[in-house]
Amino acid sequence: CATSAMHIVLGMKEIAPAMERRYGRRMFIIDISFPRNVAEEVRGIPGVELCDLSALNVVASENLERRRMEVFSAERVVREEMGLLSRRLEEMRAAELLRLVYTKYRGMKDREVGKALGRLRGNEDAEEVLEDLASSLMSRFLADPTAAVKSASRQGDGGLLRSTKELFALEEISDVSAGKDEKA
Repeated sequence: CATSAMHIVLGMKEIAPAMERRYGRRMFIIDISFPRNVAEEVRGIPGVELCDLSALNVVASENLERRRMEVFSAERVVREEMGLLSRRLEEMRAAELLRLVYTKYRGMKDREVGKALGRLRGNEDAEEVLEDLASSLMSRFLADPTAAVKSASRQGDGGLLRSTKELFALEEISDVSAGKDEKA
């Protein structure tokens, strides 16, 4: 019920006879007028349910609180999934980085092995060829890390020095900037 009337429009004398003609079926009345257009006393009629603005406000508040709790729960799920996604993205970045490293060093290895095989076909001493191959591979593989560590030591970047120690699984590394040995 919603009218522009400033007084009660529906009361006991209107609703009670209507309920008698409904043969036990319930009646739900919503009064969204202000001031009210349905008398409070109709709540006492069996089978009548009256819902007014204050009751709607209670329902709306309960629904709002329930939605807030659902939002809180949804935000928790989103945070958890974002953490999983973040870790998965880091794993993908690491996999791509390792793929690039392997590709780079596989290329170096293939070139050096090709040179060594050529020397062996030329009847050079196998022991000398293998020794040269091992030395060449070690020099090529460590050239970039060596340059990075030297640069880090000049710039006082202890983080890269610690990371290098961890990357190469070294128990001790000289802390160049501090001039002392760092223990693992």
